[in-house]
Amino acid sequence: CFPIKNKNEDIVGVLQLLNNANGKFTLLDEEFLESLSIHAALALQNAELVEQLLTTERISSLGKMANFLMQDIKKPILVSKRYAEHLKTKITQDDTTRVVDMLLDQLNHIVDLVQATSSYSEGQIVLRSLITKLNGTLDDFVTRINSLARTNNCEIKKEYDKDVNVKLSEKQFYQCFQHIVKNACDAMPEGGTIYLSTKYDNDKVHITIKDTGLGIPESLHEKIFEPFMSHGKKEATGLGLSITKKIIEEHGGTIKVESVIGEGASFIISFPVIHTV
Repeated sequence: CFPIKNKNEDIVGVLQLLNNANGKFTLLDEEFLESLSIHAALALQNAELVEQLLTTERISSLGKMANFLMQDIKKPILVSKRYAEHLKTKITQDDTTRVVDMLLDQLNHIVDLVQATSSYSEGQIVLRSLITKLNGTLDDFVTRINSLARTNNCEIKKEYDKDVNVKLSEKQFYQCFQHIVKNACDAMPEGGTIYLSTKYDNDKVHITIKDTGLGIPESLHEKIFEPFMSHGKKEATGLGLSITKKIIEEHGGTIKVESVIGEGASFIISFPVIHTV
């Protein structure tokens, strides 16, 4: 038998070597056993380090998830607070419906964000999709998000191709749309223009959301959709685009980014067109 020791010289195991042949172990056998015990100790130590690393990564991921929720939820809460203060102190009868709708939209966004994050972390995103006209859906989205854009001194300009049918979960696609528009506003801190356009291409329709910000380096065009990847934002961990990509892919669609530094960024979403008789 030969002890297996860790780096602190603590015995963590025993290596036993049995010999069916008669006679004693030789010095060479003992040297081999000692060498084997050293390798066994290193293997055990490495296994412990790997387990510690995995535990650390799990904790870190949970921390990042919590940080994402705190940072991304903070903004709609603050917007809701401003609307509530306006509702309490300055509102007139004519403003009531508009302000309440804005307030509810922000609060619904908080609920949807938490639900989407929870579903994403579990690897399950369940869609409740219906066939809908794309242009009308986008018009509705723009109406809902215009308050956020105006708050950030941004203007949304639309240019649509022919209207087509797509199969969407409007609630979940709006989460994607809202996140991309929010990113566009963040990319233009002094304000700017967001261009929303569609292009019909036989069996697909391409939706482009383009900002006039600083752009995204080419080296990040693929990485930006990875979990916890954030570009140019100190107060976010970058889970939003990863969730966006997952939701769009669950719809049978794709998303990519095209960008030239200094010329803004374009997020291009492609969906299958539903042809009806």
